[in-house]
Amino acid sequence: MENDKKKEMITEDRIIAAAIEEFIQKGYDATRMQVIADKANISKSALHYYFRHKERLFKKVLDLTAGKVLNKLHLDLTGLDSFPEKLDYGFRYYYRAISKNIKIIRFMFVELNRNPEVINQFLEEGNYRKWISSLDEELEKEYQAGRIRQTGAEQLILNIVSMCVFPYLSRGIACMILNIDHNAHKRILQEREEIVLQFIKDAMFIKEQ
Repeated sequence: MENDKKKEMITEDRIIAAAIEEFIQKGYDATRMQVIADKANISKSALHYYFRHKERLFKKVLDLTAGKVLNKLHLDLTGLDSFPEKLDYGFRYYYRAISKNIKIIRFMFVELNRNPEVINQFLEEGNYRKWISSLDEELEKEYQAGRIRQTGAEQLILNIVSMCVFPYLSRGIACMILNIDHNAHKRILQEREEIVLQFIKDAMFIKEQ
């Protein structure tokens, strides 16, 4: 009985691994259950035993990919007192998380645009709106103290996301426009961690006279 259960878990792991690869490469519409079954080395009927519908398997993949990335928003800043410290640490953390998970983020942009209720569910479960509200309060506090220019959490988040994510998503177009190869593009992205962080600091912080 225990061996059967272990075998089922191994089979399900193979299915999920194959499904993640297919969904991320091809998207929901172009992914076929038969291809997933072939990659998992099982029959299509066996696949349906574990996941009766493609939608159910897709939801599982979203939980393990988009959910994994969104969970990284929960950043523990305990021990960091000043806002500049939190911004520096938080930005570097998110920039590196984006670079390590860019395939999943690209998948999220395509599929969650098609299925906005899914991202809404993640946001509700993760209590991210409370996190945004808390960031808003901290920004207002820094502004009232005369340390930063007035800005809201929404604008700060959109600025960070656009400056960090877009260069990864636009690799092909960027390489053509800038006349560079993929290695040069990769080097530019590595340099952007410092460049973008400094750009945000210069735009936000008020220098002491």
